[in-house]
Amino acid sequence: MLIVRDSLDPADKWWVWVPVAGFVTGLFGLVYVPYVKHSRARAGERRRQRALADDHEGNGGSRG
Repeated sequence: MLIVRDSLDPADKWWVWVPVAGFVTGLFGLVYVPYVKHSRARAGERRRQRALADDHEGNGGSRG
């Protein structure tokens, strides 16, 4: 789009920003998705540690 932007009608110049928005969104995803995966893994590990601690205290892991 940057190459052909000079040949676009003035009313169609907004199309130049479409790939820019896609690129920025993709970069955000490349940063955000691993962060969320690690965050969920840490939360799962904390839940597992709590369940193990409950088992060691004799609760048997029941929550009822």
